Amino acid sequence: MEWVRQLLELKLIHQQQNLRWLINRFSSTAHFAKTALDRMDRSRTRLQQENDYDVFRGIEGSASKWYWAAVALSLKKHTEFDGRVKRGPKDLFNKGLNYVYGITYGIIESSLLMCGLDPYIGFFHVIQYDKPTLAYDQIEPFRPWADRILIQMFMQKMITDEDVEEETGLLTSDCRKKIIQYYYKVMHERSLLNGKKIKRIDHIHYLSQTLAQQIRNYDYKNDHL
Repeated sequence: MEWVRQLLELKLIHQQQNLRWLINRFSSTAHFAKTALDRMDRSRTRLQQENDYDVFRGIEGSASKWYWAAVALSLKKHTEFDGRVKRGPKDLFNKGLNYVYGITYGIIESSLLMCGLDPYIGFFHVIQYDKPTLAYDQIEPFRPWADRILIQMFMQKMITDEDVEEETGLLTSDCRKKIIQYYYKVMHERSLLNGKKIKRIDHIHYLSQTLAQQIRNYDYKNDHL
């Protein structure tokens, strides 16, 4: 539970970093984004006070609604995006999000395997047959990084309506290639972790290593729950 709490708080922190970044670029939507930041601060406080997975899900879901509403408002001039749609999205931004999340899932799943962890046994997401639910757990703090990558690409007009196949509605191969190249470029930039600047992609592996070590050090004999 403490590990899940850490993941969700880190996700909220990274989402708030994105909103502050957007505030500096879109003054017209700054007021709403600041309101969203305040609401997310309350979510972080409540997250520290609760000890129930279902409550965690409610807190995370509520914070994400404010986050995506602020993102959608900021991107209004760049693309048609009204909010997060996970399955069968019609708009280009959500299709792009699903793609960058898919890339991130693959990196996380490989990292978990390298650390001796089973990606199919999760803690927060309900275990499903043939689904890497532990990867679903661990992606949470890194979703905002994927969000920022895609937001930047839309702001720079690197992705346009021409990047969707008319017949299938899928992203074109050229668009997927652009996303992959830009994704890895950003993820290989250095960011602070525990006072040291390391590649963003290595933050993912650090988190996998941390979980593996917590499991090895866990005092099962004295756990009477």
